[in-house]
Amino acid sequence: MDRSWKYTHPHTNHNVVVLEPGTQPFEQVLDLIEPYLPKSRDFGEITYCNIMRYPYDSMFQWHKDEADAGDTGTAIFLLNDEYQGGRLNVEGHTIYPRRGTMIAFNNSTERWHSVEPIFSGDRYVFAIWFKRVDDEKDETHEQQA
Repeated sequence: MDRSWKYTHPHTNHNVVVLEPGTQPFEQVLDLIEPYLPKSRDFGEITYCNIMRYPYDSMFQWHKDEADAGDTGTAIFLLNDEYQGGRLNVEGHTIYPRRGTMIAFNNSTERWHSVEPIFSGDRYVFAIWFKRVDDEKDETHEQQA
């Protein structure tokens, strides 16, 4: 993967690389994580994903995502644990850093969540946003098959 960061988030000072669906890097990552993704309609189709680097002295204040209105699920993979701080909080639940952990929750546009300050090291995560697979689309697909 090209490690040049696509942009720096202006409010949090963390860096972001977007993985575009249909590209080779996206497909390679999807092959690795697909068995671990939640299996429900709210996690039906990936709409957006990125790799984020939270450097020393960065954080992400309490917020609700400003994603597409159709986003219904979010999955976050913790890629490393060689840092201090940086715990993820989702509506009162604190997730301690441990490489390989996946956190999934519905409706990130409606749920308060944050990342605590990074006291040392860099925190890396892979975040994925999903949209619901609607019943009508499923029925149309089944009728065509």
